[in-house]
Amino acid sequence: MKEGKEFESKKEDLIAYISNYVDDISEEESNAIKKVMHFSSHKKGELIHKQGQVSKRAYFLLSGAVRFFYTSKEGKDHTTNFGFENEPAFPYGSFVEQTPSGVSIAAIEPVELIWSSKEEFNSFINEYPRFHGGIAKLLGEYLLKGSQQLSLLRIGSSRERYLKLRELQPEVVNRVPLTHIASYLDMALETLSRVRAGKL
Repeated sequence: MKEGKEFESKKEDLIAYISNYVDDISEEESNAIKKVMHFSSHKKGELIHKQGQVSKRAYFLLSGAVRFFYTSKEGKDHTTNFGFENEPAFPYGSFVEQTPSGVSIAAIEPVELIWSSKEEFNSFINEYPRFHGGIAKLLGEYLLKGSQQLSLLRIGSSRERYLKLRELQPEVVNRVPLTHIASYLDMALETLSRVRAGKL
């Protein structure tokens, strides 16, 4: 997709999505939102944001799926979350505070994104402050989803963790490679395979 007619249609879709959080978006506001939107695409496996870098862009997923993870000092990856269509996909704390991010973000499917720079985002919010509450609500839902992983890890058995994941985040079970699901649930891949096969 290029920044042509199809991208303009995607902008309209995103504005419609934002209207779930902000009432009665005017034509002036809609045009202002469109001016700060940009498009990018990423291949499966491509890194979108790197751990340790300051987040300079707020990404919103149009299509595809991403994985949030951090790499330990020992060089092992630990998955912390996933993102899918119609969700923000950036390290929120790093973006807001402009501090180094604790996570990387990588595409686990081909990905299409709309993004805005930190400067553009701040400029828009300063000019249209009524959007602040709606965007805060949207991001709050996004952060709440991330906290679900903590509740998953508090569950005792491997089977209980997997069943809870299937209940809370079925899209993860249906779309994410098993190696990443195992990392997310903090279990060995062999253990996850046995759980899925009903052997645990």
